[in-house]
Amino acid sequence: MEQQQQQNSDDPRIAELIIISSMYPTQLQCVDDEIQRSIDEQNFHRFNHSITALFNVDTMLEIHLIMPVEYPNDDPNCLQIYCRITDTSLLNDHKNLQKQLNERVKNEIIDSGSLINVIPKIIEIWTEMKSSKCDSNHSNAEKDDDDDKIDNNSCINRCWIYSHHIYSSIKRKSIIDLCRKHNLNGFMLIGKPGFICVEGSDNDCDQFWTTIRSWNWQRIIMIDVEKMSKSQTQHLTFDSFVEHVDRSTVFRILEQKKCDEIIKNFLGIK
Repeated sequence: MEQQQQQNSDDPRIAELIIISSMYPTQLQCVDDEIQRSIDEQNFHRFNHSITALFNVDTMLEIHLIMPVEYPNDDPNCLQIYCRITDTSLLNDHKNLQKQLNERVKNEIIDSGSLINVIPKIIEIWTEMKSSKCDSNHSNAEKDDDDDKIDNNSCINRCWIYSHHIYSSIKRKSIIDLCRKHNLNGFMLIGKPGFICVEGSDNDCDQFWTTIRSWNWQRIIMIDVEKMSKSQTQHLTFDSFVEHVDRSTVFRILEQKKCDEIIKNFLGIK
């Protein structure tokens, strides 16, 4: 009963901000020092007023967030988002870029339901816009990039990732959510060391890796990437994404699927 009361008194907005802070350790700031302490100390104390936060995407863009008391349980769509381009080197293009960014955020972030989905999506939009701006003066290179994208979309990757350790329940949930978002199958081995294997389209695997490697890890590296054509999709190894806590079980499954060589070689196991 006490545990249920405690859960009911937790502030879901603080829970989301804690996850964002874990994903992007140096980029989130709260105006209210008490709220910032709650995030830093992972204290889910409920606040009876709107929460204002600033997220620095990079040196060129910042996101202003206002989270009313009604968000997210009573009204998930009342989250207020304001993106502002701050880089003075873009003054000549500032007005046009700001307008494009506002339109894309308005049109593409609909019924997101969660700040955890909003922030990565805005980062993705901004990255695409910057890339497009850089490529606008290189039409030949742009054509080559389009050809590469076609090739990438026709490939299936199996990515093997090593981490010094995987224990955080927040990271584990975020990884599972990312896999669901990008339609990736595979597994995650909890513990020290930790391993992640994801299988899916080239672009989805790239976005997954770009996101998780930006989080705060003691050490994380991509061990290997196996590439297959879409004609080989019937030979995919995994049909879902599963979390494991027992190393021997994982090795037994990988041996049965005949794909244990990469991890064993990495660990020096014969």
